[in-house]
Amino acid sequence: FGSHWIGWVPLCYGMIGLALGVFECTYLSVISPLGPATKSWAIMGFPAAFAVVNIIGQSLMALCDMPVKAVFWYIVLCQPLAIVLFRHLAPHDTKVDGKSYAQSSMAGSLRDWRSWLVKMIPFLLVNVMSHFV
Repeated sequence: FGSHWIGWVPLCYGMIGLALGVFECTYLSVISPLGPATKSWAIMGFPAAFAVVNIIGQSLMALCDMPVKAVFWYIVLCQPLAIVLFRHLAPHDTKVDGKSYAQSSMAGSLRDWRSWLVKMIPFLLVNVMSHFV
């Protein structure tokens, strides 16, 4: 939009931190009932994917003049493979220790915001601040 206001920078980084803070703890909470192996793979998967795209991909762009489009197409083409792998390898049964976990609805969770928002504030603040470091 042609705006030169410097305030957009901290605002954008703050929103990224807020989004990551909400996503990370929510994601780990949701997959916890699937067991420790699933959680371990998920925890390792994010940094591995980040490294492939932002270290290997950026290095290839800088050293080999690979176009940026190649990194985006790599990500797009990996998605169907990831879907197939998830569909065939992810656990289908969510019973842990004889308990069954039902997924909550989004509307129900939003109505019950008092039970989870306060617990997430430390994670949100840490992620917001980490983007300024």
